[in-house]
Amino acid sequence: MNNIKQLKESQREAHPGFNSYLECMTRSFFTGLSAFVLIAASYKITKDRTNSCQAAWMASENKHTALKDSTEE
Repeated sequence: MNNIKQLKESQREAHPGFNSYLECMTRSFFTGLSAFVLIAASYKITKDRTNSCQAAWMASENKHTALKDSTEE
């Protein structure tokens, strides 16, 4: 989707943490890209930061915690 503002607006009510998730993912990808000189380091940095963003988004939607997926009951 080319219009990020439209995407944010359309997801605002359904996913309240989406805006911060999108910003976090953007920062993660650019951080990884800036470390491109060392490919292995770039991959690890990007992977770790995107996993952190995903965990934060899941926690913000009260579907997961740091210790357990709430669907595993």
